[in-house]
Amino acid sequence: MSNIYSIMNIGKSSILANQTVISTTSHNISNAETEGYSKQRAIFTANDPLKTYAGYVGQGTSITDIDRLNTRLIHNQMVKNQSELGYYEKSYSLATSVESVFSDATGYDIQSAITDFFNSFTKLSATPDDMALRENVRRTANIMCDRFQKTDSELLEIQTSINSELESNITEVNRLTEQIASLNAEIASLEYTGHEAGDLRDKQELLIRNLAKIIDIDTFTDSKGFVNISVDSGEAIVTGNSFNKLVLTPATNIDGFNNGIAVIKGNEQVDITDDLGEGTIGALVNMRDVTVQGYRDRMNELASGIAQQVNIIHNNATNPSGSFTLLEDPFNPGNALGGGDFFTDSDGSGIITAANISIETAITNSLSAIAVAQSSDIESVQGDNRNAIVLSKLMDTQFMSDTNYDPANGNETFLQYYQDTVSATGHDVLDFKAKASNATNESEQLSSLREEIAGVNVDEELIDLDKFKKAYEACSKIIAAADEMLQNILDLKA
Repeated sequence: MSNIYSIMNIGKSSILANQTVISTTSHNISNAETEGYSKQRAIFTANDPLKTYAGYVGQGTSITDIDRLNTRLIHNQMVKNQSELGYYEKSYSLATSVESVFSDATGYDIQSAITDFFNSFTKLSATPDDMALRENVRRTANIMCDRFQKTDSELLEIQTSINSELESNITEVNRLTEQIASLNAEIASLEYTGHEAGDLRDKQELLIRNLAKIIDIDTFTDSKGFVNISVDSGEAIVTGNSFNKLVLTPATNIDGFNNGIAVIKGNEQVDITDDLGEGTIGALVNMRDVTVQGYRDRMNELASGIAQQVNIIHNNATNPSGSFTLLEDPFNPGNALGGGDFFTDSDGSGIITAANISIETAITNSLSAIAVAQSSDIESVQGDNRNAIVLSKLMDTQFMSDTNYDPANGNETFLQYYQDTVSATGHDVLDFKAKASNATNESEQLSSLREEIAGVNVDEELIDLDKFKKAYEACSKIIAAADEMLQNILDLKA
């Protein structure tokens, strides 16, 4: 009878094992569309055999573990890829916004404004006493100032929006690191017995990939199974079941941006702004503080260069009132000039920028303040157009270097400098678009590879389900057969 009981135990263990594997297969099917889910597989192991007079007799099977298909190498590659993808997607999006600032939908951009302004002096030189033509000079100057101010304002708006986006991204980083640290504790508790916490590992890896898209990270799994995470600078943001928050540091520039990002470690804030690497946050900081600010700086140099050079000529010219200062005409050495400034700063800072360039109050109040003559004789000032001609020539003179206003070593005109700036925005867009596309393609390839290894194929699972169902039915028949054998023996005793 002991052998009959042994047969029953074999049937019982097999039924339980097949119940488990059917449950696991059902779990796979139900999560076929769950993002980040890894297929699970029940591991059958033969029970220890029973020693009998006839030798060792098998004792059926048991499920010793629920194995999660391992894609750790692919996961690590996906983490790196997500940082690249986050960086180039965000950079491309912001570069497109910057490009749109320089691509005025009205067709009247800074280039047109500069051209019209200097051309207005060419027109005025034909009839220097014509008040309508003087008004045209003032009007085109105001328009040019407005174009500079509008461009700077729109670039500043992009920087401001980036600052707001940084805040939301840092909040999301802190949320994700808190969840990852909490999962570390749960996973360690479940895996203490040596069994893998498959569903929790899947959830944690998905959170890590989401985190990597926002900020460049390195991960390390220690001997306890904790996933520890550090940012590109090496500062830890997840250690075991604890995490360190990120914060925006106080404003450090005149525009009031929170320039810095720091990791809070106890009572200390460790600045990581210069070591952010890739990820969305890295792109936001780089675009705000380097790319967009770089374009603002270029516009400041251009506005300041035009203003300074016009002021040099205009300040040394003769206006209709006959004021005069003995200085030389740079285009015609030996000719004297005299007059007042044409451009000024609107905020009283003493430094002309794209944001504050404006025309002098004297010119705003009186067209007669526009100085176009070079004569020191008050009686011959009327009709003198020589300084208007000098001012018109400024547009075709190289006062700009590759990066700034540099009249002594200039190799570009004002328009060439502006055109180079516009071209640079287009190059940024194309470059980031290409790199974002490459990162997207790599992401899709890695996702496909992961799906091939760890993804759920419903058709395959249904085949397995049918197979394990039949095995379950067979095990039931083993128990039924053993029960019948036992009943026959009991009948014999009756």
